[in-house]
Amino acid sequence: MPKWQQEFKDQFDARLECNDLIEKGMLRVGEGGKYELTEKGREEAEKRTKETEEGAAFIGKHLLSP
Repeated sequence: MPKWQQEFKDQFDARLECNDLIEKGMLRVGEGGKYELTEKGREEAEKRTKETEEGAAFIGKHLLSP
C-alpha cells in the first residue's frame, strides 16, 4: 500500500464521519443498526452526483476531445 494511502487510512474514522453526518441530519441509523440517508442526505447526494457528472462532461468536452 502506498504511503499516502496508509496515511489516509490511519486518519479516516468511518464511525466519526457517520456521526458527523447524523448531526447534520443527512444520515440516520435505521432498522438493524444500518445507516441510511435521510431525505436531506438523499438530496445532497443527488446534488453532488449531478455536480460530478457535469464536471466529468466538462473535462471530456474541453480536455479530452481533439
